[in-house]
Amino acid sequence: MFGLFNSTLKKYFFDPAVPPEQLELQEKCMVWGSYLVGGCSAIFLLLLALASLWPAYRQFRCEAWSVTTGTIIAHQKTDLGNAGTYFSVKYAYRVGGASYNGDRVSYLDGSESSIEPYPVGRQTTVHYNPTKPGESVLQVDFNWGYLTFPLVCVLMAVSCFVFGWLGSRVAKQYLATRRALMASE
Repeated sequence: MFGLFNSTLKKYFFDPAVPPEQLELQEKCMVWGSYLVGGCSAIFLLLLALASLWPAYRQFRCEAWSVTTGTIIAHQKTDLGNAGTYFSVKYAYRVGGASYNGDRVSYLDGSESSIEPYPVGRQTTVHYNPTKPGESVLQVDFNWGYLTFPLVCVLMAVSCFVFGWLGSRVAKQYLATRRALMASE
């Protein structure tokens, strides 16, 4: 049985074109290649998680903002091409005697259903940033479900690191087997 395994290894995995003195270089390439693919994939996923956390963070901090009354003045539909359609509401509000206009319902939702409760002319509550009164939203509800995607990205990044490490271990084992096969010839 082991003889059949050795002959299969020799047939499919032993490349006689690679001289024995280049095995060390090949081992380094395979090991570091595994680290590089796993590490780069993990870094990309971590950056994706951070990018998706930014709107959630902005929405979360809106809960502490000051409140005033505003008036809905228009609805706006923006075609984003292949990315879909973004719906926003234009509203006017006053803070400390100064007039401001806003167009953000929420940092997390730009769907058509998000603007339905805001017909033109309606008085509504506006949440504004007390340090920058021109920054405002109409909805401050934070849904913890928005953290699902970043969490999945982090878990996938960890698995990329693990698979990169495992790939390097497999490469080392494979090359040790090759060395043993070359020595037995």
